[in-house]
Amino acid sequence: MYSSSLVRKAAKARDYAEQGDRASLISCSVAFRGDNGDHLVTYEAGAWRCDCHTHSMNQDCSHAMAMELMLTDLLPT
Repeated sequence: MYSSSLVRKAAKARDYAEQGDRASLISCSVAFRGDNGDHLVTYEAGAWRCDCHTHSMNQDCSHAMAMELMLTDLLPT
């Protein structure tokens, strides 16, 4: 049986989750499984980075772009 306190917290969490403007992404690190291997994609100080060769040469890659699309609702505007 759940305590009434836990039920209230769960309800509040659902309310927060429905209000996407309450959260914004500051930094994160993600293990990304690409077609040619695994990569570390990071977001910090408003910039995406990836440890793949393409990103080191072009400052842009499909792995970082995919993460930006996945997390677009959490990125600061």
